[in-house]
Amino acid sequence: MNTTIKIKLCGDGTNIGRRLKIVNITFTILNEKDTAMSERGKYVLVIIKRSETYDNLKSSLADLINEMESLKQLSVVDYTYDIEYFLGNDWNFLACVCGLGAANQDYACI
Repeated sequence: MNTTIKIKLCGDGTNIGRRLKIVNITFTILNEKDTAMSERGKYVLVIIKRSETYDNLKSSLADLINEMESLKQLSVVDYTYDIEYFLGNDWNFLACVCGLGAANQDYACI
């Protein structure tokens, strides 16, 4: 039996106080349907104590990115699961992760 597990990754930067900036990275297993649509379906993966920039995310998440690149299938007993990743969130986070400029930047890439 071969089934696909669909995982959506999201992230968002937050200012806590004047000097503390963090980025929350969460994941949702889309196969969970109703649970995935509620707050119980959002699982915290990483909290990074850095500002939300491409270079900060790239260096902080290097191990996670390598694991995700190598984890395309998962075998449990007689079952094999393909893993499919999706990326979602607001424009600012998606642009940051993809290495694009901010939407209000002079030469924003679209």
